[in-house]
Amino acid sequence: MRKAKVFVNEFFAGMLIETDEGYFFNYDEDYYNSDLTAVSLTLPKTKKQYYSKEFFNFFRGLLQEGWLKELSEDILRIDKQDEFLLLIKNGSDCVGNVSVVEFLE
Repeated sequence: MRKAKVFVNEFFAGMLIETDEGYFFNYDEDYYNSDLTAVSLTLPKTKKQYYSKEFFNFFRGLLQEGWLKELSEDILRIDKQDEFLLLIKNGSDCVGNVSVVEFLE
């Protein structure tokens, strides 16, 4: 199991989790109760946990593309299929107001 913290405008919004069964995202309770915006339109604020067998499209959209993605995969020695790892290694510098950082227990 791997976990990542998701931030919106530097506010902790929730956790993204990868397991053998798929991917999960849930909002932090304080963030949910705040007036802050949802992480995305496809992940509106809710108390329920989101689940997907595939990597969430919203988080896939935060990944680099083209030659920059290939360069990151080569430099960091990341398997091209490991989108979760690619996101946590590059997610602190995403375009827009969302950032993703690895959660180390």
